[in-house]
Amino acid sequence: HTEEISYEEMVEILAAINLLPKVSGTPAGLIYLSEGDYTIGAAIDFALKQVNLVGNGVESTRLALKNSANVDMITVGDGSTVISGGSIKNLSLQGNKGNNTTGNGITLNGIDTFTIENCLIANFAENGINLTGTVTRATVRTFIHSCLISNNNTHGIKAGAYGGNNYIEQCAIHSNGAFADSDAGISTTGAEGLIIGCDIFNNGRYGVRVFSGSDNSIVGCRLTGNNGEAIALDGGSHNNMVLANTFQNNCAQANNTYDVISMNDTNNVIMSNIIRATAANKHRYSIGETTGANNNVFAFNNLQNAVTGEINIVGAATIVRHNKGFVTENNGTATIT
Repeated sequence: HTEEISYEEMVEILAAINLLPKVSGTPAGLIYLSEGDYTIGAAIDFALKQVNLVGNGVESTRLALKNSANVDMITVGDGSTVISGGSIKNLSLQGNKGNNTTGNGITLNGIDTFTIENCLIANFAENGINLTGTVTRATVRTFIHSCLISNNNTHGIKAGAYGGNNYIEQCAIHSNGAFADSDAGISTTGAEGLIIGCDIFNNGRYGVRVFSGSDNSIVGCRLTGNNGEAIALDGGSHNNMVLANTFQNNCAQANNTYDVISMNDTNNVIMSNIIRATAANKHRYSIGETTGANNNVFAFNNLQNAVTGEINIVGAATIVRHNKGFVTENNGTATIT
């Protein structure tokens, strides 16, 4: 089930999707977009089918929303129909946000197992990638690999309440959203997600915000120049892990005002991170608990350059051990005679 599209007309793409079989019991079909510039005036709707939409590379196959289109460029699912499988690969998606007031780059609505890989997703009036769903049909197991997601008006990636098990790897996510609107490079309310090896920088407020999410891991990322908290675990986020990341010059909006990693709930583990700043506006705390936080673990972090203090502890049962820059063990010298 392969259709090669070599025209710059929206009707050709939709016609190719219509040729593919319905999802039940069939493998995903392939729609190949050859190199060229495609102006998109209506949403590319996968029409409840398993589709692999593949281009010739971000430099070669370029899709852009036309003026006043005000739609999501690509939509997959309706929040109720079972769709499992499919992908979007090797495409440049441009949102033309200066001439559109609404519209996400890619919206997945109630999809199980979907891949977004090697894509440029930029300049959309809302989110670059919008993962949503319903009570009956969640979006789960989305794999986002090697994408550049930037300059979108709200979040780079938004993962809503109905979903989880999402995997974001080796992406560059930057310059998304506005500080005043509490926007983030990645905003998630899901559970059991993994963010690994990403470069997350210069986003509106948060680098990563986990809101009322649990059992997520943020591992091996570089977070720099985000205007507020680099990572916020708030809204009752618990049992999350922040491991082996590097942080530099976050909390850039104002000096001594924001914490690089903040949290207000329990059983989060912050371990083996490097946090420092060289810019004029520095962080208040490297790691900061706020009201409601307790039973967290902060260990083996290298903490530098905070203005007020490296760690702010609120919870009586929070464990703090072996952090460079914040002494918790007995130290000093003594003379015994």
